[in-house]
Amino acid sequence: MQRPGLGHRDLTAGHGSYHRGRNGVSVSGLLEDHGAFWREDASEFCDVAEVIQRRLLSKTDEGQVRLGNLHDREENNLKTLFDFTDGSIKLKNFDGRAHFVSSYPFPPYQYMLFQMAITSLSQHNAFEGKHSSVGERSMLGVFQEVAKKMADHPVGGLATFDLMFEGIRTALKSAVQQSIQIAEKEIQDIDPFAVRVLKALFLVKYVKEFKPTVRNISVLLLSEFDTDQIKQRRKIEEALSFLERNTLIQRNGEVYEFLTNEEKDVEAEIKALDVDPSELSKEMETLAFDTILRHRKIKHLTTGNEYSFSRKLDDHLLGREHELSINLISPFNDDVASPEAVRMRNVSREELAVVLQADVRFIRDLTLFKQTDKFIRQARAGSEQPGRDRIVAEKGDQNSRRYKDLELRLRKLMAEARMFVRGDELDIGGEEPQERIVKGFQGLVDKVYVNLPMLRGVTYSEADILKAATPESGLFGDNGEGLTEAEQDVLNYVQSQARIGVKVSVKYLTERFGAKPYGWPVTAVLCLAASLSGKGKLEARSDSTVLERAELAKALNNSHALANVLLTPQTEFTSAQIRKAKELYKELFDLPTDGTDARTIGAEWLESTRTLSEELGKLLAPESPSIRLLWRLSLWRRKSRLWWANPPLGTSLNLLRRRTTCSTPRKTCSTRSAASWAAHSARSMTMPAIFCAIRKRISPTSMRLRARPWPARSQILPVTGARPFNPSRRNFTH
Repeated sequence: MQRPGLGHRDLTAGHGSYHRGRNGVSVSGLLEDHGAFWREDASEFCDVAEVIQRRLLSKTDEGQVRLGNLHDREENNLKTLFDFTDGSIKLKNFDGRAHFVSSYPFPPYQYMLFQMAITSLSQHNAFEGKHSSVGERSMLGVFQEVAKKMADHPVGGLATFDLMFEGIRTALKSAVQQSIQIAEKEIQDIDPFAVRVLKALFLVKYVKEFKPTVRNISVLLLSEFDTDQIKQRRKIEEALSFLERNTLIQRNGEVYEFLTNEEKDVEAEIKALDVDPSELSKEMETLAFDTILRHRKIKHLTTGNEYSFSRKLDDHLLGREHELSINLISPFNDDVASPEAVRMRNVSREELAVVLQADVRFIRDLTLFKQTDKFIRQARAGSEQPGRDRIVAEKGDQNSRRYKDLELRLRKLMAEARMFVRGDELDIGGEEPQERIVKGFQGLVDKVYVNLPMLRGVTYSEADILKAATPESGLFGDNGEGLTEAEQDVLNYVQSQARIGVKVSVKYLTERFGAKPYGWPVTAVLCLAASLSGKGKLEARSDSTVLERAELAKALNNSHALANVLLTPQTEFTSAQIRKAKELYKELFDLPTDGTDARTIGAEWLESTRTLSEELGKLLAPESPSIRLLWRLSLWRRKSRLWWANPPLGTSLNLLRRRTTCSTPRKTCSTRSAASWAAHSARSMTMPAIFCAIRKRISPTSMRLRARPWPARSQILPVTGARPFNPSRRNFTH
């Protein structure tokens, strides 16, 4: 039979009177002597929440109606109001109208959470000896005590979790609750709400599954359904900040924790430690660059080239300097409050400025992390103290969690940071900081390396170097004809250096065009140099040896050899010079040349000379006077193909021909090769006569020869203004 009453106020008061009359209830008496009440009904109910609801919270008919109406009005808000977040344990919420009526004024989460709280406190020896055994009987008494306190509250009020502390106060050891007692004396008049927060944190201190964040503490202290949540949160944050300043609690990221006396002493020692600013900078660098950004080089998506960058923190260089840089303006810097000042400095710099938002809590937490880390290292180096060592170990675990929280918060700060390049703010969205910074770096590369588009977006590889050195490959256009804009810039630079007498090494060339305003990849510069050599615009030498095609590609692919490969401009030939080279070739070898430019004609000259040298080497005896011709040819065959197209060569040959007088041959024999005729007459003819015989392919024995002494070596040099050879003259004398 239901007891009379109109609502929550009457029901709670009635129950309070009922239990006082039957049991003579007090908290200590309930914990000690009133097992008879529990034993009478324990077998009837298997759940402590059900016992409490049926024995303490049964409602009158009118009370059920009023509470049912209250449920209907607040039904849509119940899940949100009593839902614990931030990775905390999932606790039971109201489940329908009947459950709401039977459990009111206690939210359902309180049954399990309080049971976990007193169990964990007992495990940490927080209760006096006779109260160290906890169970449903103790819970029943505590809930009964809270129900009495709620008797005068109007319908709609809720029992807050901090009220449970009063139910176990007398059972707690005095040392355990000393902090709360001091707080009640010293700050009760200043901030009574802060004392309530402190009591709630004490109850859940050892409940590892529960995360006492601002949001979850707000749920514990929710006293009315229509509470202003924003105002409640602000009020809790102010109370937590006050308690933390007074070293009554500690904060680890977003989680707050009650401090015992021993823990307060350790916390005070930690906060007294000095931390050098350089240690904070190093930790900030590790978090931002090593943990979050995780790049030493960033790839430019257009060219595929990777660019190294300097690491800067608050305008201070960290490590090695590069042409490009990423400058992180941290919350430690005053400029976070004035991003426009950063923008103005950024105009003339080759850097991506990442300006974080101001965050005082982040600064405090990073400082506390370094202080705690320093304390732990010092404590582990000292003597063993079991009680203190336990606290130190717990501090180590807390610091590990604090570091993870710092990383998450820095990620958020970097994801929301403002970014500037050359004074322009970049509008890059996204929540992933690494992705934002990589995108911002693309803009930095484009603005610093303004000549990068000369490469036309082509990505070069080492395999392209050989193709570039071979004009026929078509890597830089059809048949290697014409110069690209990039090739022309490289050629202009080498020519400008040659005018002041400087030979440019390939290594220096890569450095020159790898810097601003070019920023070209090393492989691209090597391909351009190889291409200019293949097109006859540049000559490459290593240790005085001319490098072409495959040999040049091999040298360029060896990074250690680049400093030894020197580039010089090739001589430009006029059409008249090319025509003379072709005529002289036909006159000497009695063969037409297929070449159309100096390079191809020179190649044919070189190949024919090599063939002639090999034939003479087989036919001439070592003691032959004409071995000097072979020696001269062996020197010429080492020349580059462009040397053969040089007009001074024709002048030297004219000088040779002028040293010999030949009459009209009485008999011409075209069936023998030039080399065989030269060998046949090796013992009877001078070298100039042999050369003349080779050229005319006539029999040396049928020639009237008048030889002059062989000219000195200095005389077989290009002679300016020498009279050109006239092939129509059959007899000639120098």
